Amino acid sequence: MKLLPKIGLLYVSLALCCAAEEWHSSLAPIATKQREESAKFAKKAEEAVRYARDAYLVALDSAETEATNKSNGTAVAAIGAERHAAKVDALALEPPEALPRKVIPARKAFQKSLDKAQDDLAKELKKLNTAYLAALNQIPGTAEDSTLAAQITAEKKRLLMNTTGPVGDLQADIIGTRWRSVAKPEEVFTFGKDGKVNGIWKYSTPSKGEVIIVWDETASVTLTLARNGRMLLKNGEPNRTLVMGDGDKGN
Repeated sequence: MKLLPKIGLLYVSLALCCAAEEWHSSLAPIATKQREESAKFAKKAEEAVRYARDAYLVALDSAETEATNKSNGTAVAAIGAERHAAKVDALALEPPEALPRKVIPARKAFQKSLDKAQDDLAKELKKLNTAYLAALNQIPGTAEDSTLAAQITAEKKRLLMNTTGPVGDLQADIIGTRWRSVAKPEEVFTFGKDGKVNGIWKYSTPSKGEVIIVWDETASVTLTLARNGRMLLKNGEPNRTLVMGDGDKGN
């Protein structure tokens, strides 16, 4: 099954959200416009990285054929893992040792394109969400209409839960962030203000760059924040990527 990249998943999620939500008549026009604009920005970001991603995947395919012909199983395994990481926009900061050197230029071009697209998306979403929050505050009639008031409150909460840029300090910024699994893109972890992940597992942040998730009394996992602020690493390898904007929220 083909895996959608992170930015693509964001776009799909937004489109479904737009179609499914039923709004109060006073909120519907601006809520719908905000989601449509968010989806447009996300699609633009996805298009910006598609060429570089495809070029890198072609380079990996060529290198894999060559490695297979030479019976280089180590390189073939590294290429397979790298291909999966590329498809979910979750490359490690440094290329794996076993990755053929011939693909490095394409890898660097893809990473540069991805970083720029994510930075541009974060800036556009931040500006859009700031304007949307101001518009929400100007909607009249909330004191007399509890349904409208509840929907506006929910929208404000959604905006506060949406991280639109890289995380620099897990101790200060982790609450409300959502992180998608590299291995299982459908799995999203939300770090709640109650000190739990998805309301189930306890977590702690012993340092600015580290989070510990406790599965039970005998098992836990320690994840470290990558330098780009958009990835959590397990034993130095990409484990989770930051969900931008209105991406899937998890349970």
